[in-house]
Amino acid sequence: MTLVGFYSLSIRLLSTPVSIIGTSISSVFRNEVLKVLVNSNDFSKLFLKTLKQLITIALPIFIILYLFLPFFFDILLGKQWLKAADMGRILCFMLFVDFISLPLTSSVFILKEKQKIYLMLQFSAVLLNASAILIGYVIFAIFIIVWDY
Repeated sequence: MTLVGFYSLSIRLLSTPVSIIGTSISSVFRNEVLKVLVNSNDFSKLFLKTLKQLITIALPIFIILYLFLPFFFDILLGKQWLKAADMGRILCFMLFVDFISLPLTSSVFILKEKQKIYLMLQFSAVLLNASAILIGYVIFAIFIIVWDY
């Protein structure tokens, strides 16, 4: 299989749960924001509280996923898919950023009629995702070099 195939399998297997959970959290967050907007115009406390909760939930999950993804892929899919696990480890950083940003940005700015800010945030998210992939690649390459010794 080609690198594109390994990437496709990795992104499909890893992004599906992130997307499902993120969409659910987004729905709850949107409803909470609507409640706050009825009473006041400031939802920054709710935003920061949700951000902290998302980081607290996501950080240990993605660290474990990063460390044990080859083991999971080996057991579930077999040794021939270990390159997909390597790709998945690189993608963990991007998916971590997605998991945190999806629920917080998906509807708030539309509710507040701040589409220009939302556009800038989406552009920033693209840059952060690209940076996360690059950071994941660099860290993974360093890890492989150290691990081989």
